[in-house]
Amino acid sequence: LAIAFAVFRFSHFNPQRAILPLASPILGKIHKNQKAGGVIALSLAVLIPTLLSVVVLHFASSPTVAYAFGLALLIIAFAGNNYEKHLEDFIELRKNGNFKQAFDVATHHLGVDKEKYDENSSNLYDVVNRGILGLQFNSLFLCFFWYVILLGHPSGVLFILLLNLFIKTSPVEPKIALNLRHAMAWIPVRLTGLTFALMGDFPRCFNIWFRDLLDIQMPSRKILQEYANAALGEILEPDEFSTQIIKILQRSIVTWLVLFAIIFTFGSAF
Repeated sequence: LAIAFAVFRFSHFNPQRAILPLASPILGKIHKNQKAGGVIALSLAVLIPTLLSVVVLHFASSPTVAYAFGLALLIIAFAGNNYEKHLEDFIELRKNGNFKQAFDVATHHLGVDKEKYDENSSNLYDVVNRGILGLQFNSLFLCFFWYVILLGHPSGVLFILLLNLFIKTSPVEPKIALNLRHAMAWIPVRLTGLTFALMGDFPRCFNIWFRDLLDIQMPSRKILQEYANAALGEILEPDEFSTQIIKILQRSIVTWLVLFAIIFTFGSAF
């Protein structure tokens, strides 16, 4: 976990972005030959590879192999997901009037959909904040949560990484995959909200957290943005607010790592 965090904090290389061109042709064929975003395509691209990994690790009967595989997957999930530099570039370009270049940074690195927004969108900072929250949650918090829940078995991380890749490469909106990820994210989203509350304005954030506790419809990105808005307040300038989003995410992932490391340490002692 310490290695994964070090990679997250200091590595600017994003292996998921490097893997995408290699995986896209394979996933493209699956989407083309089967109903794009459908159950069969989802099974071929996500479920079957995950089950195969479980079988292989079971017959390997080697904790070292499982540990190494899990570490590799965590590094893939964590590496290159520190968006601080990209956000600084976005803010600097906007301040200098380079709105087109700033928008390119937002679409390539900060999770902004170029089909829905443009450089003149009045709420672009909100969209960037929502994009950063969604990207980091789906890659870091979601992977880490299922890694811990499955007691360090790498199958959960592999499943989430493949699911994210499947959604990203689908030519149509993959509703089944999105609903599956939404269901898997329900608990970790709430845990992330509690962490945000501890990092910021606890009473205000907790009120939002409690209000939305049983809401099963609201998208993860939107509810995370509500938590962040409540934890940080809304009196900051847009660029400063976006910077604080990055900082609260960094503090939250550190909190998760420390808490779960303590649980693992004392749990193994008993």
